[in-house]
Amino acid sequence: MKLYSFFAAGVQFRREYRENMDRIATGDSVFLHPELDNKHDPGAIKLMWYDNENGDHKHIGYVPKDKNGTTTQAELLAFLAKSDHYVRGEVLQHSPANKTWLALEIGVTVTEASDGPADPDNTFIFNS
Repeated sequence: MKLYSFFAAGVQFRREYRENMDRIATGDSVFLHPELDNKHDPGAIKLMWYDNENGDHKHIGYVPKDKNGTTTQAELLAFLAKSDHYVRGEVLQHSPANKTWLALEIGVTVTEASDGPADPDNTFIFNS
């Protein structure tokens, strides 16, 4: 099992984040989806918050770009490209009053499919 935590990037630019920031809560599901056609970052991974009330997903930010020796984005993109791993994301902390780059902390758990998902009802398998 591999664990990641990071502050979501770009939330200040996401209308769906701003419209729902009062409803996003600790423990909410966040799905990770590669955005390979992103012209600014071909390694972009969208953070899709699951809106329980409406039963759909809202694009609320991105996994931050790798920099200063961190490889979170590249590692997660590699796991998402494989069908033999479960990737589960959730809101660890949400503080809208903080600066936008510190407002939304996301936790991601990656497990091998042979070990089973950390939470079968709240796990996403990405198949390209």
